[in-house]
Amino acid sequence: GALAGTVRDGQGGVLPGVTVTATSGTTAPRTAVTNEQGTYSLTGLPPGTYGVAFELAGFSTQKRDEVMVQV
Repeated sequence: GALAGTVRDGQGGVLPGVTVTATSGTTAPRTAVTNEQGTYSLTGLPPGTYGVAFELAGFSTQKRDEVMVQV
């Protein structure tokens, strides 16, 4: 499975350099960093439920729980 998306600020602007970390109780954490267009992609994830954290200096960390990844 995979997780992919675009990270934006409160005004809708894209955010490059955001560290995106997906964690699950069954696998090691997987990390990606958003590119200049604010997009990220985490591929090769085993199916399951993940917590996803978005971190960038100067911004509060945002977390999403129970993100489902399917094949």
